[in-house]
Amino acid sequence: VELSVVPTPKEMNAPDQLLLLSDASKVFATEERLVPLTELFIEELGQLGSAQLSLTQTQDQSADIVFTLDPSLPANQYQLSVENQIQLSAGSYQALCMGKSTLLQLVQEEAEGTAFPMVKIRDYPDAEYRGLLLDLARKWHSMATITQVIDLCAYYKINYLQLHFTDH
Repeated sequence: VELSVVPTPKEMNAPDQLLLLSDASKVFATEERLVPLTELFIEELGQLGSAQLSLTQTQDQSADIVFTLDPSLPANQYQLSVENQIQLSAGSYQALCMGKSTLLQLVQEEAEGTAFPMVKIRDYPDAEYRGLLLDLARKWHSMATITQVIDLCAYYKINYLQLHFTDH
């Protein structure tokens, strides 16, 4: 099975099985400051597929997806492991956001529900500055379009969006 993750991770093994989630699946954040990120992940996953996950306060067998900050990792690196449980760890909050985007790119809708390929990924950006310019001076875009561009920037791990309003 060939996976389509943009940009291509530095290390990724080829998956051979899928991990199936259900509406009973839960997401756990190891720190309170990660809860908003996990809530955003649950919302975005719901927009992509059928899974309606919820947060759990305990990291036991009921936690199918675990978000954690790992100070032993470099600040811009994340690791994603999908086996019997999905473990996403990163050296910083920003790297955890990139890992969340990768996890969303891996979602597959199967007849039985939402699934993730059993894969191990280690990744970090090639460049600290990954940007996009949206020229509003020459071509005006609606607020809905700009919001969609912001969401796409996050999805593709672009960390700067420049809105060009005028040449003066």
